[in-house]
Amino acid sequence: MLRQAEFMKISPRKAAEWLDAAPDGNRNISPVHVSKLARDMRAAQWAVNGEAFVLDNAGRLLDGQHRCRAIIESGCTITSLVVMGVKSSSFDTLDSGRARTAGDVLAAKGISNPRHVATIARILWRIVEHEITGWSGSPMRATIRELETFIDDGRLEDIQLAVTRSSRGLTGILPRSVSGPLYYLFYKLDPESADAFFDRLRDGVELASKSPILMLRNRLMEDRTRIAKLPILDKAALTIKAWNAVRSGKPMGVLRWASSREDFPEIT
Repeated sequence: MLRQAEFMKISPRKAAEWLDAAPDGNRNISPVHVSKLARDMRAAQWAVNGEAFVLDNAGRLLDGQHRCRAIIESGCTITSLVVMGVKSSSFDTLDSGRARTAGDVLAAKGISNPRHVATIARILWRIVEHEITGWSGSPMRATIRELETFIDDGRLEDIQLAVTRSSRGLTGILPRSVSGPLYYLFYKLDPESADAFFDRLRDGVELASKSPILMLRNRLMEDRTRIAKLPILDKAALTIKAWNAVRSGKPMGVLRWASSREDFPEIT
């Protein structure tokens, strides 16, 4: 029978005690998820939301091990609901609901196209906040709180513009996960040139044979029919190289990016 539920302050010491006494069979730890939670705790963005730590009849931790490890990693003491006296046999039923996504949170705030806004913002967060290539395999992932803060910091209007512009005629040519963030970044440098670049990439109108945009467009169109597709990282690099060439005003002989020999290009 359930004995008690109360709000408690959980210190790193208490979290360590619970982890030490946790029963065997708890799910594997995700260091990436622990790091995300710890960043929210250090940034004072951890909220008391009713999500509980769950202890069994013997006081052993059934649910909350990622949060406990994040408390230890962050060095922070947090307040949370703690439910005690749950039967150990109920462990298999914990965490069975679908996790709330950033898109769900943005939709609840009334933001249009929330899923696409979240996708673009997540890549931009890595590029702008951490100078990490947005499409690389880095384990750095924004928490929902970090994404909300990033978007709310005067970026929502431009991200929504990027959502709209990146969906116009580019479906099947360049995925929104590439075109959206790059439109945003190009637009910040030169709005008129960014619009012209993506318009010509979309329709191919009046492009000279040595046009970097035409070379990019042809490469992306060819990729549609290939079995072995260009990786997303390559598509982003080629788009940036084409943009840089257009900005420099120099014709191109060939558009290529050798990932094994070249650094990822910077936007100029």
